Formats: sequence, C-alpha cells, structure tokens
Amino acid sequence: DGSNFHADVKLTALDVGGHGIMQVTIRDISARVAADAALRATSAQLREREQFIRTVTDNLPALVSYWDADARLRFANRPCLDWLGCTEEEALGRHAADLIAPEHMACFAPYLDGVLAGQPQRFECELPTPAGQPQRAPIHVWCSYLPDFDADGRVRGVYKLHMNVTDLKHTES
Repeated sequence: DGSNFHADVKLTALDVGGHGIMQVTIRDISARVAADAALRATSAQLREREQFIRTVTDNLPALVSYWDADARLRFANRPCLDWLGCTEEEALGRHAADLIAPEHMACFAPYLDGVLAGQPQRFECELPTPAGQPQRAPIHVWCSYLPDFDADGRVRGVYKLHMNVTDLKHTES
C-alpha cells in the first residue's frame, strides 16, 4: 500500500557460477517495534507509580511493611527501615529473625500466628528505640496485621502497620 514500516534488512553476498550477486531479505518488524515501545511506556508508568507509593508510605507517621508467608521482608517504608536500622538493600529478602530481636519476635508471635491463619489482627504494644538511636523510652504503637490471600485463598503474606500512638498514651495518663 506504499506506507512506511519498520524493517530488518539482511544483505548477503552470493557467488552463483562465478557471478557475484546480492540477496536482500526484508522482514517487517513493525509489530515488534510497537511492542517494545509499549513495554517501555508501561515500565515508565510502573516506575512512576512505585515512586509515588514509596513517597506516600515514606511520609506516613507509621512503620509500614509487607512480609511473605515465609517471614521474609518484601517491602518496608523509610520509618520501618530506620527502626530496623537497615537500608532497603540490606533488609529486603531477609528473614524476620535476622532483622528483629528474639524478644520482640516472641511478643508478636501470637498475632503472626493469627494473621497467617487468615485472621486480621489489631493490637497495641511497645517498641524499643529504633536501632542506632540514643536509648529512650519505648514507643507505643497500634498495630494492624492484614493477611494477603492468593487466588486459592491461601495466605501468601502479611501487610503490617505500626502506628505511633505515644503522644496519645501520654495524654491518657
């Protein structure tokens, strides 16, 4: 029809009976070029969305994290990483037992058991001073653990929110 298209061109020199000829193969790759452009655009949108979500969660006055069913950290906002005393690169993929002191793991155990059984958990507890900061009184947090179910109804992970309610606790006393 005379329209332009993206092409892959291959030139091959051939010797046929002592005469050199040039063979040209032209292949229409317009669909591949369009698919590559769509993939790049989708990837850029995904990066923008992730950056937006990261900015929102990093600015919440709470520890926000996601742990898979094997207790490996898959997401943590900046306040959570600060409390753990790790960078994102150091923390992601690590097991909870490698990141959280055993006495705190024991405190959270009944709630983790409940959420891994598919039951949302809401409770209040105290957290010690974040790693690497001067020692001070523990912070009071309101915790919400929500199960993440796969398509078959199995718990594949846990969304965790630890909201600092220390100031509220001080006004109560």
